[in-house]
Amino acid sequence: MLRFCTLEQAQDKLMDRTPLLDIELVDLLTASGRVLADDIFAGANLPPADQSAVDGFALGYGGREIGNQYRLTGSLRLDEVASFSLQAGEAVRVMTGGTLPAGSQAVIAHERNLLEGNLITLQEKISPGMNTKQAGEDFQRGERLLSRGQILDPGAIALLSAFGICQVAVHRRPRVAILSLGANAVPCQTDPLPGQVRDSNSPMLAALAQKDGAEIVFVRQITTCRQETLLPLLSQLLEQVDLIIATGGTYAGDQVEALQLMTQAGVEPLYWNVAIQPGNHQGAGIREECMVISLSGNPAACAVGYHLFATPVLLAMVGKTPYRPRVTARCINPFAKKANSRRFVRSHATWTPKGWQVETLPGQKPSMLRSLLDCNALIDIPAGSPPLTVGTEVSILLLDNSYVGLNAEEPSRCLIRMGPS
Repeated sequence: MLRFCTLEQAQDKLMDRTPLLDIELVDLLTASGRVLADDIFAGANLPPADQSAVDGFALGYGGREIGNQYRLTGSLRLDEVASFSLQAGEAVRVMTGGTLPAGSQAVIAHERNLLEGNLITLQEKISPGMNTKQAGEDFQRGERLLSRGQILDPGAIALLSAFGICQVAVHRRPRVAILSLGANAVPCQTDPLPGQVRDSNSPMLAALAQKDGAEIVFVRQITTCRQETLLPLLSQLLEQVDLIIATGGTYAGDQVEALQLMTQAGVEPLYWNVAIQPGNHQGAGIREECMVISLSGNPAACAVGYHLFATPVLLAMVGKTPYRPRVTARCINPFAKKANSRRFVRSHATWTPKGWQVETLPGQKPSMLRSLLDCNALIDIPAGSPPLTVGTEVSILLLDNSYVGLNAEEPSRCLIRMGPS
């Protein structure tokens, strides 16, 4: 009989063996969402020289006090660098982002002055440095711009572009293969015969893995369980991909098809059977640098298992933290089932002015798809807990990436590792 382990034990085994993927250079325009492989430092000041922050007039230095009248001596184009220095009482027309001439003390916005001929009269009191951007004010030469392990978001892309960095070293995307083991399941484009069902797990897993940054290189619904067919395919995939996600074939008494297939292919089992619902019959293994995760064939259990086991592996492979936010929320509807074992309930979480609230979604049977619609959280119910009632405070796992770090109680130990405190 295969022994059960806790969720934390299973996740520890995965994290201990998950390899960090190698590095590749990518163009900046395709780098969004990737994970930086090295620290990046500023090779120059940003901005490189003093600049105007508004359209207006640069005012020449005249001591600590700014005068109220200046003589207009010229105008600078946006791409022009002055060959002269402003003297006290002189002004020159400048544009937003334009380089200021030497001797500039401040800039007055064009709508804040009165221009008569070449005489500028200020209509407001300004102080030295106003409406200017100093050289190196944003970043200084030698300063760290981005750190290794940082996710390249649009702000990071803009910063790299500003420094002329057009290629960046990132961890390559995990290559993922998906196998659906089920003699009664057929591809979605096939009309099922009596006793058959369409395979919904493979497309779902592909979508989830792509959302986590993976490259899907193989998807196959396996309708035959013959070892002579499956073993060569599995052996080939173990040489070509970083992660194989298999669904189905996880329980048949002591004859566990998925586990037998793994061991016959030379995969070292890391764990099998996890004390959670739904989907306690599942496991994982590794052969050399390829990870294998085997999930339940029931769609909802398959989805829960993916979030708890596959997501941490995919994120760890590229240097991201595998943990997501865990927050406390109040139930806005009941869940009547008692938790005899640790249970993860599909739900929808919302942030309100009064804090997090969570709604249990309908269709909580492991075989049902309804609870996966609009699901962005899992309620973590410890074993032995009574049914949930309206207003009950629960610990939830936020699955939506946009929530990462938002009002999290433990932002450094985010989602996935969800043991009771």
